[in-house]
Amino acid sequence: MADTMKVFCPHCLNEFDVDVDAGEEVLNPTATITKHSSMRASWSDIAAEIRSGHGYRVLGQDDIVTFTLKNGEQAAVQVVAVDHYERNSMLFAFVDCPTESVMNDRNTNAGGWHDSKMRKKLNEDFIKLLPDDLVEAIKPRTITQILGGRRYESTDKLWLPSLTEVLGEQERYRDCDFGDKQFPAFNTPKKRVKMLNKDTWYWWLRSPHVGNSTYFWHVYGNGNCNGNGASYSIGVCPCFSI
Repeated sequence: MADTMKVFCPHCLNEFDVDVDAGEEVLNPTATITKHSSMRASWSDIAAEIRSGHGYRVLGQDDIVTFTLKNGEQAAVQVVAVDHYERNSMLFAFVDCPTESVMNDRNTNAGGWHDSKMRKKLNEDFIKLLPDDLVEAIKPRTITQILGGRRYESTDKLWLPSLTEVLGEQERYRDCDFGDKQFPAFNTPKKRVKMLNKDTWYWWLRSPHVGNSTYFWHVYGNGNCNGNGASYSIGVCPCFSI
């Protein structure tokens, strides 16, 4: 039997009906087969579709985009949220940790994300590994943290997710994670597990640990969250917005 499938062309932006041979109809199905498809695209094409409100044509929640870093290593990012903080936008996070680092050289969380060494490393060093068209497509995000009654704001192309964006809203972190909401892609411990060097690994969050002057939050290898001294070197999961 033949089915009709809609196929979208990323070059001419038109849709076409294509006949697909579905094989012989099964009268008593006992299993479901899920197939995955892939298509070639550029980051500029992806960004244009997202910003025009047609991002659904090329990407959806939890979809993955693979590409090559400038050091030759393969990387993959996942759509972790769609239209989360503003319309016609998608938020991406690396599927696994492409590197590891300390949050700060010293065991302190003073100044939070704004004053962290991690923030500078991602936006001054790691960003140089990304393809040029991806860097051009990224929309800078303004992050606000209120710590000890002081407001810190930074506008960055690359950032780490907050405790709220990973674990969900926590009463004590409403100010620290000002305006944040949980990303659908992180709503279970299993979805929060990441790898580094082919092993499950801890990875940093940008939220300082309230009530502790030396800790930032991180995610365990099992997907649960806890605090860790800022000078420890663990996995890094950069995020960005288009």
